[in-house]
Amino acid sequence: MRRSRLSAALTLCGLLSFATSAHTEEPKGFQEWPWGTPQGTLIEKFLRMKCRDYLLFNEEGPLKGSLSCDGYQIGDVPLYVLFYFEPSESLAGYWFRFESHYRDMRQTILDKLGKPSSITARQYRTALGRSITGEEMIWQWPSGTAARLSERCPESSDKVMVGSSCLQVTTKPLHQRYQRQEREREQQRKKGF
Repeated sequence: MRRSRLSAALTLCGLLSFATSAHTEEPKGFQEWPWGTPQGTLIEKFLRMKCRDYLLFNEEGPLKGSLSCDGYQIGDVPLYVLFYFEPSESLAGYWFRFESHYRDMRQTILDKLGKPSSITARQYRTALGRSITGEEMIWQWPSGTAARLSERCPESSDKVMVGSSCLQVTTKPLHQRYQRQEREREQQRKKGF
């Protein structure tokens, strides 16, 4: 069991695409696909071959234009992966959720990304209202790329899915889109008064 966890953690290295160097560096994309890879390439070369099921979000909302991949395996660790595209159909970030294996995955990610910009303990509530604590690590690079590893994967701002952890990696264009969306939501709220 320990061997399969180690194997899964080592295979995670393939998920995080980095420039080859003896030093840790920022992510440059997902596996062999760099930032800016067209959405169609990911569908043809990854999703159709590696995912049990995948979905393109066409509905209006924060996930519009994103792709999800369910049933992707790293060793014996199943992942749910979400790919973000900005502008339009260019790979600009990803998020994946995994069950258990947090300590092994955490160490692998630390080995690749280096020392985080911040480490915090966050309080969450489960669906049953129980309060639990989870570690959150954030990395930020001058290019605008950022990564966040959450021991407790949040369903919303204050609730978590017990047993799930997640990693999110975003680029500057994606972060700018989030800022635009937040400004638009704020303007809509103000119009409501």
